[in-house]
Amino acid sequence: MSITFESVVSLLTPILAVYGAALSTYICIRNIRSERVKIFVTHGWSFAVTGKGPEESPEKLQLCAVNECRQDVVVGSLTLEIPGFCRITPQFLEYEKRPNWLDSITSVVRRPDTTKQESGHDILKPGHQLEVAFDYSRLVEALGNRGTDMPLRVRAVFEDTLENVFFSSWFHIGKDWASRG
Repeated sequence: MSITFESVVSLLTPILAVYGAALSTYICIRNIRSERVKIFVTHGWSFAVTGKGPEESPEKLQLCAVNECRQDVVVGSLTLEIPGFCRITPQFLEYEKRPNWLDSITSVVRRPDTTKQESGHDILKPGHQLEVAFDYSRLVEALGNRGTDMPLRVRAVFEDTLENVFFSSWFHIGKDWASRG
């Protein structure tokens, strides 16, 4: 039995066609996925340095969103979600003229890596981050005054103006930091 050039070509042609189709499909899917909006949302704590040790409760609760995609993202909000209650932002109920209990628990939004659009919305550039900080003791006190049972399960939520929503992992506030191990 002799192998001819034509038999080799007739065998390799379908193999190369399947390989080329699979490779181009993979590249197309990878390009589509790389264009999707990706925001990493997390939280952190800052502690006051007083020399009393790590058993103190945190001074601030910080929420952070990092733009991990290759395109600009127009910021909608970065909030603290309290299930069954609401999402709290530093601008929460800002439209009301009378003082509100939530006005005292939020700090000013720090947006070092954002730029303003003509419409007034902030733009989060690729690789940049957005941070919001809450005064932790005031937050816990205000929620406790509303009858909320502590510790409370919450999470950070980032939403852009196209209504894409990204979440941090769940974490607890109002826990006893003195009993931490």
